[in-house]
Amino acid sequence: MFKLRPYQEECCSTFWSFVKTNKGQNPLLVLPTGTGKSVIIAEIIRRFYELDNNASVLMLTHVSELVKQNFDKFQKLANIEAGIYSASIGLKENKKILFATVQSVYSKLKKDKNYFGIKRLIIVDEAHLISEKDTTVYRKVLSIFKELNPKVCICGLTATPFRTNGGYLTEQENPIFNAIAYDLSKQINSLIEQGYLSELIPYKTDEQIDTKGLHIRGGDFIDTEVMSRISDENLQKRLCENIVKFAQNRKSCLVFVSGIENCEKISSKLNDLGLKTASVNSSHTQEENDKNILSFRNNELKCIVSADQLTTGFDVPQVDLIAILRPTTSSGL
Repeated sequence: MFKLRPYQEECCSTFWSFVKTNKGQNPLLVLPTGTGKSVIIAEIIRRFYELDNNASVLMLTHVSELVKQNFDKFQKLANIEAGIYSASIGLKENKKILFATVQSVYSKLKKDKNYFGIKRLIIVDEAHLISEKDTTVYRKVLSIFKELNPKVCICGLTATPFRTNGGYLTEQENPIFNAIAYDLSKQINSLIEQGYLSELIPYKTDEQIDTKGLHIRGGDFIDTEVMSRISDENLQKRLCENIVKFAQNRKSCLVFVSGIENCEKISSKLNDLGLKTASVNSSHTQEENDKNILSFRNNELKCIVSADQLTTGFDVPQVDLIAILRPTTSSGL
């Protein structure tokens, strides 16, 4: 039987204590990146099902990669039937326990709000992506399920329980989540000491991206300006040479860059320098991106370059080098 880490067990127990003693309130669970949110999601659902095997549970997130990761972890940890509802994955099942992308669920609810039935528990992974605005997809989906069952419990998981321009999720106007029921973020040093997290070691690179003159919009540098700033061929070559130098004694490298064109050029240059690399961005089909990600997971590629595709919840344990070729002022990012 799979054994939870002590803090994972503590988090699950705290969740249950919260929902029992705070009827009608929605908890937020704060867990730093790398602490195993997918394991906690699986265990919460497993225990929920044990208490009531007729209960209907929905796990929502914004990208198919996270749906697959959470579903696969649940399948490994619980011998319970579950399904996937996600157009980009190519599966539209309707099971009592369902892992889904919020966009696909919303598309179906617009046609038939009763299609998924009444939910007892909804879990939102990367819950910081829920906007304050009632017109957004997440808000509309949660509102429909709340209308069908006013007692539905909505549990959020995130590593960043705040928004740069909006404060904590629990302090928003009309918040979905009433309280932070569990917060592991203050124990990062302890988790590193215990070997559950790796220490982040920043390297001073030979080449730096100049951010002077870049403007800020919505709490971060304007993306088009960042794209332009790093589009210089000579700069890209020097940046790639830096990456190759640091990657020599590393297992797997993940590169973040701004802009599809830059993503493709960086990937090409790294391959030219002998680092076996693929790109992941919206110019490729879902199948092409999935193939490249699988090759990376299987160590057939040493490096993957991403343009706005793998910024949240990407779980590849062998990654031990991260290159940031997209300057940011976003504390969450």
